[in-house]
Amino acid sequence: MILVTSCSFFKENYPIPEDRLFGTWVHQDSKGNKTSMDLNEDMSIEITNVPREVIPDYASLFSVDELDWTDTLNASGSWSSGFNESANYSYISADFIDLIALFKLYTEEEGSKISIYIPIGDPDSGVFFRFTRAASQASSG
Repeated sequence: MILVTSCSFFKENYPIPEDRLFGTWVHQDSKGNKTSMDLNEDMSIEITNVPREVIPDYASLFSVDELDWTDTLNASGSWSSGFNESANYSYISADFIDLIALFKLYTEEEGSKISIYIPIGDPDSGVFFRFTRAASQASSG
C-alpha cells in the first residue's frame, strides 16, 4: 500500500463532519471529461472513470503533464475521514479493493462549499485533481 500525503497546499482548516461528505462528487475538466466519486453512508466508496495517473502508485509519484482520459478505471472500497491536528487539515483515507493503493484525499471548506482533492505527482507540487459536489446535491453542502 502507498500513502500519499501533503500539507503545504491547504490553508488552516477544521474537521469536516462525515455527514457533510456523503454523496456524489464530480471532477469535470474543460474538455468535458468527467470522473464521479460516491462517498456512501456505509463508508463505501466508488470512483468511476478516473484517469490511471490519478491513483497513486510508483508511476504517479512523478509529474504528469496531461491526464490520459483513454486509460481510465473504476474502483470501489472503503473510506474514513480524519483531521491532522499538527498540520491542520481534514482528509479522507480511501482503501480500494481493486487496487493496491491507500491514499488521502484532502478536503477544504470555503464558506459552505467543500472541495476534495487528490494530489497528482509530487503532493508538494500543488497539482491536484479536484472534486466538487455534484450539481444535483450542491445545495446540501
